[in-house]
Amino acid sequence: MLQITTNHPIDVFRSELSKRFPPDKVDEILKHYNTSIHNYRLNKYSDCLVEAGKAVEAVLKCYHYLRTQEVVDSVKVEYEVNQLEQCKPLNDSERITLPRTLRLIYEHRNRRGGAHNNSFNPNHMDASYVVAGLKWVLGELARLYLTSNPEEAQQIVTNLLARDLPLVEEIDGAYLFLLPDLSARVQLEVLLYRNDPQRCQFKDLVKWIGKAHTEANVRATLANLRKKALVHENQDGWRLTESGLREAVDEITKIQPNGNDSGNYQKVKTKGTRNGR
Repeated sequence: MLQITTNHPIDVFRSELSKRFPPDKVDEILKHYNTSIHNYRLNKYSDCLVEAGKAVEAVLKCYHYLRTQEVVDSVKVEYEVNQLEQCKPLNDSERITLPRTLRLIYEHRNRRGGAHNNSFNPNHMDASYVVAGLKWVLGELARLYLTSNPEEAQQIVTNLLARDLPLVEEIDGAYLFLLPDLSARVQLEVLLYRNDPQRCQFKDLVKWIGKAHTEANVRATLANLRKKALVHENQDGWRLTESGLREAVDEITKIQPNGNDSGNYQKVKTKGTRNGR
């Protein structure tokens, strides 16, 4: 059975699927899946549906390759689904269940505001539907090609969101913020987001934040976040709630670099740098 604990799940997923599908198409799946979830958490429902459609196309490009050994840059969803249903060497999930699920996601994207020629404004329920569908699709890919254990496949997908944040660097288990003047609240949200869904111990959060904020400040800031239902604590540590994840994504979006290699950061409010609240 595949061991998934030694490497980050996103690396395991990419590596294992790239043994069967073109690596750049696997990267497309991950890219559009992550962007769709990102937009969902920012309440950008139309963008969420658009990216979900691109993720569907990326999966079907992989299955086009599996069926024909031909690498393509574009696909017609209905045609690919019909061709897969007739491909007898594939198993039932590859031939029927996965393609039909992909078609449902794509049709929902087209008819509920994710297509450029559609004036319908998608809502939270529409985005929730396609996000749930995408998660099932990636879980099924994990079950088919990484592990036969459904619970293990679900664990992989749960941890599949990219956590590479240019504004924080990890060095030997410690974190270095490239914008040290960020408030304690923002730094904590970034750290908890980066480690989600794993919980973080209080002592680790204090250590990772370092000298920028005192232990008392970190404790008070976490208490304030908990009061606002943005974080949750149990015996295993702290993690963001769904509302906390949305706020963290919003904050991170404000302070990500302008461009991939410009090295310039957007301005961000640092009010409350010392009190974090």
